[in-house]
Amino acid sequence: MFIVYFLLAFQFGDLQQGQLVTIINALGAAVHDQPMFESSWKYKLPLGQRLEVEQVIETGACYPIGEDFCLQGRWFKPVGISGFVFSSDVTSRAVRMSQTKYVSYLDMMGDLISEKSETEMVHNDYGEFQVEVTDFVYEQGKTNVRYSDGCARIVVEFNNFTRAEAYHYLMNRFTQYITDADGNYGKSVPHFVRISGSVMYFESDYSFTEDLEMRIADNGMITVSSVFCD
Repeated sequence: MFIVYFLLAFQFGDLQQGQLVTIINALGAAVHDQPMFESSWKYKLPLGQRLEVEQVIETGACYPIGEDFCLQGRWFKPVGISGFVFSSDVTSRAVRMSQTKYVSYLDMMGDLISEKSETEMVHNDYGEFQVEVTDFVYEQGKTNVRYSDGCARIVVEFNNFTRAEAYHYLMNRFTQYITDADGNYGKSVPHFVRISGSVMYFESDYSFTEDLEMRIADNGMITVSSVFCD
């Protein structure tokens, strides 16, 4: 169990004093009194907020997501904030935010560079059927969509994303925004279910989302995949 836990820990990059980072946790980044998860937290900084690193603390900590799955990182103190934030909640990658009256959206893939569509004929034991295939290439990765018989399988491949960045992409992409009886907005994020090998399985409250997975290949390539049905 320890070996699996270690292999699925996020291998963080350098975090340095003076570095600018952006919060990518859909639920916000908690500000703790001390650089440890057991320490009480005061409040959360919102998705998309920019921070400057004032001090980095080496603790070998790992942010727990679920059984045998954590996001390793470092604690740091942001400039102008009395408290500590864990580095798996942020990225130094260029990201963009869009905002409606109630909802913030995070874009981690960058500009669309190219789009290509084609039709494939697929043969199996049930006969021959048509699959519409579309490939999107972005600055920070690519997306392959295969649509047939009312369902689309979508696979997102990232350009050198860390495991924490890929995890937070999944959490943001499949967050459902909900309203209560008083009209107040809230978020329902996907929840981690289990691990099998190097595949992490999640469930989303989106009724039309199935087979939500994050997969880490032997070469370190990370993909997020899902199936949408009409």
